[in-house]
Amino acid sequence: MRVEPVRRLNDDPSAVVILAHGGRADSREPTRNRQLTYLWQLAHSRSLARALTGTNVQIWRLRYRYRGWNGSAQDPVHDLRWAIDHASGPVVLVGHSMGGRACTYAASSPKVIAVCLLAPWLEPGDPVGNLSGRPTLIIHGSADRMTSAERSRAAAQATGASYLLLPGAGHAMISPKVLSAVASFVREAVTNPVGGEESK
Repeated sequence: MRVEPVRRLNDDPSAVVILAHGGRADSREPTRNRQLTYLWQLAHSRSLARALTGTNVQIWRLRYRYRGWNGSAQDPVHDLRWAIDHASGPVVLVGHSMGGRACTYAASSPKVIAVCLLAPWLEPGDPVGNLSGRPTLIIHGSADRMTSAERSRAAAQATGASYLLLPGAGHAMISPKVLSAVASFVREAVTNPVGGEESK
C-alpha cells in the first residue's frame, strides 16, 4: 500500500485527512489509476484542497495493496490502519463504499477525530460502534443499488452520526452537493476538533 500526499506543507501538520476509496468484495489485483475509485479520490482531494486553503492540513490518497476486501483478511482495514499509524497528528477519515466499511473498523484508533462515510458498504456485525464519540457524517443516495442506504441510516441512528440521504442519487458520491458537504464537514472537524487523543 502507499499514500499519495495531495498537499505536503511540512512534516508537522495540524491534521491529516485520509481518503479511502472503494473496491470489490474479492480481488487480489492491485489498484490502478484508471479505475473509477481513483477518480473519486481525485475529485474529493481537489475539493478538500480548496476548502482547506490557509490551513496546515495534509490530504492523503490511500492506495490499497489489493482491490478487494477479501473476506476475513480485511485487506483494506490493514492498509488504512497502516496509514493512520504513519500520520503525524490527528486524523480525519473519508471513505467511500468499501473504504467506508474499512473506516468503521479503523475508527477505533485514538488518533481519529472525525469520520465521513459515503455510500458505505456495511454488513451485519461490522463495528459501527467505533463511530460513536466523534463527529461522523454518513451520506447515501436513495437510488444506490450497490450499497444499502437503510444500513447507513441504521448505523447513524445507533451511533449518533449525522445522516444525509440524497434523493435520486446513486453510488458515485462525486456530485457538487456531496463534494461541498464533505469539504464543509472536514474543515469544521480539523478547525474545531472535539475527539481523539491527538486533539486533547
